[in-house]
Amino acid sequence: MDSTYFVLTFLVLVFAIVSLLKDRANIRLAGDILYEDKNRNETINIVKWVLFGVAFIYILYAIYNMIIDKDIMTNIDIGVFFAIYFIFFANYYTKAFIIGEEGVIKYNNFIRFKHIIGYEFKDTKNEKYKLIIRYKRDSELKSRRLIVDIYDKKEIEKIFKNKVIRKI
Repeated sequence: MDSTYFVLTFLVLVFAIVSLLKDRANIRLAGDILYEDKNRNETINIVKWVLFGVAFIYILYAIYNMIIDKDIMTNIDIGVFFAIYFIFFANYYTKAFIIGEEGVIKYNNFIRFKHIIGYEFKDTKNEKYKLIIRYKRDSELKSRRLIVDIYDKKEIEKIFKNKVIRKI
């Protein structure tokens, strides 16, 4: 059973490294950053960083036990797997929404402006808006939607008016 956790942990780490490299490539493809949404939910950020700290301490403790016991397999358990899983996915889903010269980045996806079919702003009951982006890539047969919470509607709408042809 220990080898299963080792393999799962290794796969999540590989996936995280590939995602990090893809994220850097997306930033380069986007060009100059015109807008970056600042995540204003401080409570989620505080909880994320506290849990990140706990997970990191757990991983360090497991590494320490690996060094002392001189056996990797006995110290890779479900806790280490979940700690690494949490660190990767919490960071992945709380990344900022970025608009660059060439396109939009969210959830590690880069969408060029030429692929955007249309966009729409929906008002919510509080200070944020939902931005719905419909896009179609050459390799996809159907269009998809990306829904993003935003706070600066006027700034984003100005950028989209200059870059995107159609509005829904």
